[in-house]
Amino acid sequence: MKKYLIILICQFLMSNNIMKYEISLYNIPMAEVTINYQNIFFENKEAINLSFKTHTNKFTSKIFKVNNDYETIIDPNNFNILSFKKNTYQPGLSNQLHTINKGDNIIYVNTDIIIPENYFNIFSLLYYLTITPFEEVQTNIKLEREALLYDCIINKNKTESFYEYELIFDLINKYGIFSLWEYFIYV
Repeated sequence: MKKYLIILICQFLMSNNIMKYEISLYNIPMAEVTINYQNIFFENKEAINLSFKTHTNKFTSKIFKVNNDYETIIDPNNFNILSFKKNTYQPGLSNQLHTINKGDNIIYVNTDIIIPENYFNIFSLLYYLTITPFEEVQTNIKLEREALLYDCIINKNKTESFYEYELIFDLINKYGIFSLWEYFIYV
């Protein structure tokens, strides 16, 4: 099953470390998304902390409250994932997940599931697309999403004001688990 993601990146956003977006439905503000990219030290090595937070506003929270926080720590030299944390809440569903280091492997806590080297997650991929010169963006990468592995084809298109990336995800996970994961994101 193929999954698609279309991303538009404005050239002027490429230098910002903190970005805030408002999500609206029929011009009614619903939620705020905050993205923060920060240089840090992680286990005595230089790293980059990618923080994505989505929170509904007071009005929307009365109807359908969402609080999603994701943190990915990556190696700045090769984008390898060094740590991942997820804390999400929406009505009827609450998830917490994080990784630990076990030897040279990054694994999900209470499992033997390893995040492979040279795999992006969606957050490190968005960061990669934001900081990598358009011409140098690879057209085929591997992506990991909570133990699901994908082959990702990146189709690139440059317009006057935007870089457009169409991402096509093919599930390659050995477990054969399907996950409906189709988004259209305009950054």
